[in-house]
Amino acid sequence: MTAAVFLGDFAKFNHWANTSMVNWLQELDPVLAEQPFNAGFGSIAVTLEHIADAQLNWLQTLSGNIPNVEREISTDSSLQRNCIRLLRGSQLLVEYVAGITEQELYTTIGSDDHLDTRFNFLVHVINHSTYHRGQIVLLTRLLGQTLEISPTDFDAYNWVVREASDRCWRGVRQVLERS
Repeated sequence: MTAAVFLGDFAKFNHWANTSMVNWLQELDPVLAEQPFNAGFGSIAVTLEHIADAQLNWLQTLSGNIPNVEREISTDSSLQRNCIRLLRGSQLLVEYVAGITEQELYTTIGSDDHLDTRFNFLVHVINHSTYHRGQIVLLTRLLGQTLEISPTDFDAYNWVVREASDRCWRGVRQVLERS
């Protein structure tokens, strides 16, 4: 497996995990999302905003373009707004990774005080999101919420994707066997 293939899968995992989290966050009372904690970034809403901001900032560093995800967001809820920003940012990350070459992955980029390869920065931004998704799950549980929170780790993603692929191929084989 090449680095580009791995990062393509890893970016898709990140988007899948963000989508899973947003799906159950939609059931959370927005007032609870603002509940202050002495953990994470102080609340679920602010931690979510941090993940969305970080993805968008890293996309700008990686691509040199400023992603404009703010247009067409028409909601007064900071929770809703940041859920949308998070998903748009992670989808843009998938698209960015799909468009770069293996050689570009190993190009050094950044600022004078923080130089590294695109590959390392991409692994970082996805791990960063994973870390903070875990904080959001913890804060949600500390609020006593019993929402159906699905696993969002890389292994769960691989299992779901493999299982869906296996089901598809079993169906194709059954159709071919009947022909």
